[in-house]
Formats: sequence, C-alpha cells, structure tokens
Amino acid sequence: MPTWKVELVPEAREDFNSLDGSVRKRVLKQLVKLEQNPNCGDPYYCAHGFLHRDVMLPKGKTEKQLLSIANLNDALQYAEQDIKDRWQWYKERYIKGLRK
Repeated sequence: MPTWKVELVPEAREDFNSLDGSVRKRVLKQLVKLEQNPNCGDPYYCAHGFLHRDVMLPKGKTEKQLLSIANLNDALQYAEQDIKDRWQWYKERYIKGLRK
C-alpha cells in the first residue's frame, strides 16, 4: 500500500502549534495514520450497504449520516464539493467540540 507525505499549510501549522500537548499528540497520531493509509481520512463511504459519511467527533467518536444520493458518481461529486465549500466549518465545529 502506498504511503503519503502530509505537509501542513502555514495556517494549519499555526493551529497545530497552538494545541496543548495531549491534543497535539492525538492529532499527530492521526496524521501518521493518514500518511500510512490515505483512505482512513475519507469521511465518505459506501460500506455497510448504504452511502453515508462518518462525521468525526472529538474523543475518537464518529456519527454516521445517511446520504440520499442515487449513485456513486453523484456521491463523489457531492463529497468533493461539500469538502471544498465547508472545510472551514467542519474544522471550527471539530475544534469547538474539543473545548467541551
């Protein structure tokens, strides 16, 4: 299986450097996992017999959300546009959840 090199953009590096030690360690573990298995970071799936996305929550939990999309091609286009349009919102929601 191929591995990938994850490089943080300057804004992400600043965010990473501002994290406290325990959170930084968890994020680093996830980055290492992502480098070793690039598919583990993909929140969209068709496993379990239905199209869904796994919403990643703090403390390692996930929540499955059903996608009512007719076919895989449409789901791929939706997922790509969703991430492009809402990545900042997803990031802020995740960080807010860490503070609870």
